[in-house]
Amino acid sequence: MSSLRSFCLLALLSGAAVHAESTRVIPLNFADASAMASWLGGVAAGGRYSPAAAEDFARRTIATGLRRMPAGEGQWAWNAEGHSYPNDAGGAIVPVPEGITQRPVALMDQNALLVRGTSDALDQVEELVRMLDKPMKMVNIELKLVDQPTEQVDEWGLDFQALGGNAAVGSNGNAPAAGLQLRYGVGNLSALLGVDRRGSRGKNVTGASVTTFDNTPATVSFGETMPFFVSRVSYDAFGNRHVDTETDAVFNGIELYVLPRLTANDTVTMRLVPTITEGAWVVTAPDGSSIPITRSVLTDTTVRVGDGQSLVIGGLSRLSDSQLDSFQSLLGEKRINRSSNPILIVTPHIIREQ
Repeated sequence: MSSLRSFCLLALLSGAAVHAESTRVIPLNFADASAMASWLGGVAAGGRYSPAAAEDFARRTIATGLRRMPAGEGQWAWNAEGHSYPNDAGGAIVPVPEGITQRPVALMDQNALLVRGTSDALDQVEELVRMLDKPMKMVNIELKLVDQPTEQVDEWGLDFQALGGNAAVGSNGNAPAAGLQLRYGVGNLSALLGVDRRGSRGKNVTGASVTTFDNTPATVSFGETMPFFVSRVSYDAFGNRHVDTETDAVFNGIELYVLPRLTANDTVTMRLVPTITEGAWVVTAPDGSSIPITRSVLTDTTVRVGDGQSLVIGGLSRLSDSQLDSFQSLLGEKRINRSSNPILIVTPHIIREQ
């Protein structure tokens, strides 16, 4: 009878130990603590992560990881029912075992998770974390922007001077300084007719290299930032006028968004979104300040290339045509035509594990 009582007492104590709550710190080797916490429906200390931004990436990553697990490993994750925490943070993206009594917290300074629950549940969470905490493949993307801009200038102008008695009539500055020039003079009349037609062609090559994780986007920009000033007028309580000048800027050039995804046969599927932005015109504010207006054109495509193979993206074109008339086109005209057709060369390189 005594041994039966001891056995029952031991069973009760064992059951209490199983269901007793404790806190455990689970360090991470490869994954980001804030991302791991978001997958488990937890929080990051300081609120430095966005669940919405991580949700799509997390769902794909978790589903892929679970599908690749060996048979019998982590089967509870498949059969466990999704578990929502009793607060306004919503449910977990990954099924969390029953027995976890509060949302996991990401310890950013230690890159670890702080989890509270029963011993059984903590063991299961740690098992899940170890299955997900794997080194992610990386890819290096080499980018090269090749541009061959052309410029064509057509210009003509007429300068003349006529003297008669006490009066003089003439014009200056219409004839181009270079090119073919024809001078004519008779009596008090002199004239200069100039014609200039010239063209130029250049070649610009700009390169960059960016390394990112598999299925993680990267952005590379080629261009220049053009500053401009904006004035703001305000009045204080005494009616005094104050003008504050602020500096702003617009970007002119080409920006490339790339999202690489590595496959098992050493190919890289990339979503490519090149955007070309250039100045269109300038508007003048009521206070006299000028604000530039930009024009953007983009394409969005998904392609697959082999490791180390190059892809050429064309179809991006720039064309500007400006005309300057003097004296309503009677005494001179200047027309400038600029065009370029830049191409992007994208070459992915899979980084092999050492």
